[in-house]
Amino acid sequence: KDRMAGPEKQFDTDKVISLAMGLFDRNGYEKTSISDLLAVMKIHRSSFYATFGSKRGLFIRALSEYSVHILESIRVALLDASDDYIANIQNWLDVLLGALHSGRAVELGANAFLDIANRDAEVQRLANEFFLGLENIVDRALELSGRDIQIGRLDREHLASLIALQVQSILLLYKSGVPLSMIDNSITLVKALLDTPLSARRG
Repeated sequence: KDRMAGPEKQFDTDKVISLAMGLFDRNGYEKTSISDLLAVMKIHRSSFYATFGSKRGLFIRALSEYSVHILESIRVALLDASDDYIANIQNWLDVLLGALHSGRAVELGANAFLDIANRDAEVQRLANEFFLGLENIVDRALELSGRDIQIGRLDREHLASLIALQVQSILLLYKSGVPLSMIDNSITLVKALLDTPLSARRG
């Protein structure tokens, strides 16, 4: 916890970062003002600058911590949900699609994550790390599935990379406002690849 400016008040840093992340994700980085953030976070302006330095400083910190949180939730969904790891991946893709259809994409960090990545090197680095982390989790799930992944020239690592890239594309498509039917088709394609008979791993 950090002290607020003023009489012996404190705030929970994790809580206010979470509140800020929700606001960034709903409004986007550019449309979120310092006044908006202070109203949601309920901290004093002096405490804001003393703790985070700037709106960008808060955004980078929130994005970094939120990325860790989201990757951990994906790890649990893909590696811990059941011993059917292919089904775990497919179920997580369904959850992703459901979040987009119901307007709960803010839970994914999609808007905030992609809002300024193309013009801010630090945000781009965090985005790259996030999708690499996603690829590694998917690759591990495919490995644990006990299948020898080989679809034409596509091996396990290629499939993991393809799925991570497809998720990134889906979030970009969602942010750009394309019809959800296009996103449905993208996820259906990935799930179809996972449904393709995969040869059992040879001992």
